[in-house]
Amino acid sequence: MRSVLSLIEQRRELVGDKTRFTNRLTSALKQYYPQALEWFEDIDTVLFCDFLTRWPTLPAVRRANRKTLETFFHAHNCRQARLIEGRLESIRCAVSLTDDPGIVAPHRLLALTLVAQLRTALAAIDVFDKEIAAVARTLPDFDLFDSLPGAGPASDASSAGCIRRAT
Repeated sequence: MRSVLSLIEQRRELVGDKTRFTNRLTSALKQYYPQALEWFEDIDTVLFCDFLTRWPTLPAVRRANRKTLETFFHAHNCRQARLIEGRLESIRCAVSLTDDPGIVAPHRLLALTLVAQLRTALAAIDVFDKEIAAVARTLPDFDLFDSLPGAGPASDASSAGCIRRAT
């Protein structure tokens, strides 16, 4: 039981880190690339991390051809034609907040750094979720508690990454 409690405590700390990274990432993107925040409902996903890593600025994503973007979204289990079309249209019509390299360059670098940290936190949370599940199964009363209505994994909504919500 002590192992499970310790694992849960450590996982909670990682979720706090994830929240800090996403808050800082949101702040950085609002300075130079706010459109990315509009295109995705959740930013604490592998999908969002991969998108920003590949296209860290509006000019970069605007240079991408339609097929490349569609392939990217399909590869990330986003297949809703209406959603993809809406994103592509928004990308086509988007106007840069600023082209000032004194703003874009440092915020782009910060965003990419935070994306790397967010990826690590998401992966670590997933590892902790699996370990908590494995250790919990070894507890003597696991079957009793697992059979209770409403009992089950109590994880934050985004720990499943982009599979949970591919949009």
